[in-house]
Amino acid sequence: MSKVSVIIPNYNNAKFLGEAIDSALSQEGVDLEIIVVDDGSTDHSQEVIESYGSLITSIYQQNAGASAARNVGWQNANSNWFKFLDADDRLLPSVLQRQMQLQVEFEKESSRVITFTDGRIIDQVGRVIYDSYYGDIPRLRCFSAAELVGRAPITPMPLFPRLAIEAVSGFNPDLRSADEYDLEVRLQFSGWNFTILNFVGYEYRMHACNNRISQRQLSEAEFQQRYDTYLYHLELDAPDLAKAADGCLEFAFATIFWSSGRYCLRCGFPQLAAMYFDKAHSLSAQMPVGNTAYRLGCKCFGLKLAEKISELSRRLKISGLR
Repeated sequence: MSKVSVIIPNYNNAKFLGEAIDSALSQEGVDLEIIVVDDGSTDHSQEVIESYGSLITSIYQQNAGASAARNVGWQNANSNWFKFLDADDRLLPSVLQRQMQLQVEFEKESSRVITFTDGRIIDQVGRVIYDSYYGDIPRLRCFSAAELVGRAPITPMPLFPRLAIEAVSGFNPDLRSADEYDLEVRLQFSGWNFTILNFVGYEYRMHACNNRISQRQLSEAEFQQRYDTYLYHLELDAPDLAKAADGCLEFAFATIFWSSGRYCLRCGFPQLAAMYFDKAHSLSAQMPVGNTAYRLGCKCFGLKLAEKISELSRRLKISGLR
């Protein structure tokens, strides 16, 4: 039976932390280790952590960010497999067992493979908003470089081999935003292959943000850091862009700039969002990216109004679940 370490970085997520830990404890078919790294929380997270006693390993540190907390977690782990679970998300039953079984099968073809599951999106009380992060794209295959750049897995999706994490020295502790993207792109371009599996393995929780349903609201500095991270990888991968005559890699970078620009605009930073959009346009004439209604809205009403319409549609979807 393979041993897997579930590493949960936590900062002021006492409200949901118990659900995350319980979802890890419920896993079957693997030798399980759960490490919770509290990143200087000021809420009652410590009480939640202590209530689990010897069922989990707890580590406390001064606030240094999720990347630093994840690094502390894997450096103290006693296994060769890591699943990084955010403190407000949940693993689905048997995901670790199923993922390990498929990992073994794919390793027969390549020793440098990282498998990742699909995920579904839930609201604050656990109701499903979207049942698939990746939709109907083909499964059980390696992502191309362009696919990974454009739609890198969210942190809890992959099952990371220790060898892979050690090879790139883990997460960049200086990053407070786009840290998982940075890790996965570094792994991809150092020879590790990301293989998408054919099942949903975890639930990603969206939060209310200024009466909007969105991700945690980033600060302006974090959005700037995210932009700089994307730009760094874009420039680093310039030789690959030149080789890719079909433009797929350029389009992938354009997509990630555009998507983050939308997020930036929703969080109230229009000037910074414009920088993201300008970079996306400079990379691909196929912008904007999004569903048909959004693209039509951009063409007819402009970016800001199209984004407001998109946000209203999202909120109506949430309301319909209540």
